[in-house]
Amino acid sequence: MLSILIPTYNYNVYPLVTELKSQADALGIAYEILVQDDASKTFLQENSEINLLQHCSYTLNHENLGRGNNINLLNNRAQFNYVLIMEADAFPEKKTYLQGLIAAIDKKTHYFAGNMVMSAKVFHYRNV
Repeated sequence: MLSILIPTYNYNVYPLVTELKSQADALGIAYEILVQDDASKTFLQENSEINLLQHCSYTLNHENLGRGNNINLLNNRAQFNYVLIMEADAFPEKKTYLQGLIAAIDKKTHYFAGNMVMSAKVFHYRNV
């Protein structure tokens, strides 16, 4: 169902991952949370703990690829048809953040950006 992609660089994303995981687990959906670190020098220990969480993965690039290439790498690794790209420094304001997103998907909403849901062209559906 949902691949949550988090590109990061020198940022502790563990709290974000655990919050999103908690919300996804509560919804009972098929999901994965993929974190791709673009050759950071800090927060390596904290972020490596992500690999201990079920349905979650943390990978460290050996060289800095740049933001766009890092996101493309994440997108290529995604297993599910729906993709949510989260900023590393973002944090859901509500415990129902993913619930609203899944409700939008289930209603066949075509575009979801931030906290806005629109019936435009595409949410982000991947043909896998």
